[in-house]
Amino acid sequence: MDPLSHLEDMLSEFRPLFKHNNFNHFETFVKGLINTPHRGTMTQIYLSTEQSQTYWCLPKFLSRGVWCVDEVASSLRRQVQTVYGTGVYVYDESHATTDGKKQVGTHFFRNTRYQKRNKNQSKFHHGHEFGAIGWLAETREGVRLFPLAVRMMDPKSEAANSFAVLKHLCGLMPPGLIIFDRGFNRRKVFTEILSEGHHLLCRARSNAAFFYLPKRPKFPKKGRPRRYGSRVSLPHLKYRDLVVGNETFSVTDKVVRTRMCPVDVRIVVIRKRPRDPSKPYQYFCVFTSDLQLPVEAVIRHYRNRWQIETAFRDVKENFGFDSYQLRNPKSLDRFVQLSFLAASLTQLAFRSQRDPETQTDDAGPDLETVLLALNMHWYQPKYLTRGLMVAYLQRCLQQNYFLGSYAPGENSEKKLKNVEDST
Repeated sequence: MDPLSHLEDMLSEFRPLFKHNNFNHFETFVKGLINTPHRGTMTQIYLSTEQSQTYWCLPKFLSRGVWCVDEVASSLRRQVQTVYGTGVYVYDESHATTDGKKQVGTHFFRNTRYQKRNKNQSKFHHGHEFGAIGWLAETREGVRLFPLAVRMMDPKSEAANSFAVLKHLCGLMPPGLIIFDRGFNRRKVFTEILSEGHHLLCRARSNAAFFYLPKRPKFPKKGRPRRYGSRVSLPHLKYRDLVVGNETFSVTDKVVRTRMCPVDVRIVVIRKRPRDPSKPYQYFCVFTSDLQLPVEAVIRHYRNRWQIETAFRDVKENFGFDSYQLRNPKSLDRFVQLSFLAASLTQLAFRSQRDPETQTDDAGPDLETVLLALNMHWYQPKYLTRGLMVAYLQRCLQQNYFLGSYAPGENSEKKLKNVEDST
């Protein structure tokens, strides 16, 4: 089946969430964000689709439209998990730089990529920060991340700070395993995640302390029993070789306790020898609250966590995530959620769908078909990237909207009537 037909079928499942006019604007936004080649501004969205309404209906749809952004995110999550039921969640934060001083929620945040010798780059940026959660699935085409929900963070507001956004987004998702980076090593965060029924998988900081489970004394004394045993020493653990994918790792695992998490965790340590033999080993530690999760799955899941970083990059480059021109926080949350929805539906449009009548898989266009349609003989990627998916869908949308409105022989020549001058 054509990816454009897949896209139409998936958009039709969102119809119960909108009224008639609002659903037309919703389709305009999603298809416009896919069809805009560069920034994805409101004007480009309006001009890139077949729109019968006026331009000002689009800003009003974001600010005054009667629809719930949480319901849209939940519907997207159900569609993604119906196709790819096996996977894990990934939570991370991103930012968008802007020059608008009057926009709500803008503030200065530290640039972590700053280099001392780079004099042209500032230590701080001005703009918005966002918290986002995605679904990481291992498909036949490779590992893919589907962005699900995103919200703007405002550090000056208690209802929209970093912890409130994380609590809200994780509460929208059914219980599962959530992967975090080491910047989220806080007991308050982990306590809230575990209370929602989720399990966590997080990287440990370099100064993190882990302790053995305390041994039960033969003659217990009065007072509260010990919570922590002796501290774990990483060099003194017994390591073994483990093959994950095509690589061999020297790993070890242990059920331990830490003050960062209120429950027992399984720590997985990867030991790596540096190039210089005279230097000591380097240790990479991750821990999870799911004690039944195999060590191979722990390493594989955290290695795939980087997909959310590339997803942020692709959403900003191809779906207008950081090119909004809005001052209303409600409109801003809705716009970035629609950009996430457009990115996920683009990937779902290229899935293989099973025909119930013939009981066969109707696969979408493969990599060779997409490269041939786009006339990219010089590009030889290993798999179908998001950029190629967007370019192919743009070609289908442009043919559907603009080439179909003229006769077959009049596409390239536009006939103009000569008006006589009556003066």
